[in-house]
Amino acid sequence: MASDETWGYIHAKYSWLFLLEAVIMALMSIDLAFSCIFTKGVSAFDPTCLVILWVLLVIMLGATAVIGIYANSDANNHNKRG
Repeated sequence: MASDETWGYIHAKYSWLFLLEAVIMALMSIDLAFSCIFTKGVSAFDPTCLVILWVLLVIMLGATAVIGIYANSDANNHNKRG
């Protein structure tokens, strides 16, 4: 970020993304714990839970990549304006 103002602007505007990632990570942790408790460990990992983990991971990484690119463009435009 070119300035503290831009840093604050971008982080305030995209704070919802950080919250979304935190929620997805919490869901992934719950899914992993659920699978370990009910299948007696990671070595006997339930395939359904593995699919859920992959879906959540793809959603999180996809959202981060797409919105990160957009946020970078937004930051560049903000720097040019002010």
